[in-house]
Amino acid sequence: MGSLECVTASKSRWAMLSILLGLGLSSLGSGIVNIALPDISRTFASSDAATVWVVNAYQLSATVCLLPIASLVESFGMKRVYATGLAIFVLASLGCAFAPTLPMLLSARLIQGSGAAGVSVAGVAFVRVIYPRRIVGKVSPWSHWRWRYLEHWVRPSPRQYLPWQNGPGCFW
Repeated sequence: MGSLECVTASKSRWAMLSILLGLGLSSLGSGIVNIALPDISRTFASSDAATVWVVNAYQLSATVCLLPIASLVESFGMKRVYATGLAIFVLASLGCAFAPTLPMLLSARLIQGSGAAGVSVAGVAFVRVIYPRRIVGKVSPWSHWRWRYLEHWVRPSPRQYLPWQNGPGCFW
């Protein structure tokens, strides 16, 4: 862990971007399938009760695997667990895309959830190492915890969430 604490500012930005992308993928993997459930049900001629397990399998696997994978992070290191989790997640995504039956899709989703747990656990550990405790509050200009609940009310326009909000070349 000590070798990561001296990450340069530019490398820490790239590392944080890749970690956030991985965390975003694993988070999206949980809920984005909800939109496709009716199509999945029709494709496999399955009941709604059976098809909802496409979502449940992922969430159950991701949740159950969190603590065991956290111990793997301590044993094998963050980099190895993060890379393995991301590889498992991506390969299982291919398995999901080409699953010929609902049971095969459910199996792939179970595997995908375990990969997502690896990405989540190791990703959060990476964030703590890249931004040590002494600068965590300085990462955001809104460091007070109450702001976390109020910031969504202060920014009423979706346009304000975009990085090019008021600069030249605005897309809105």
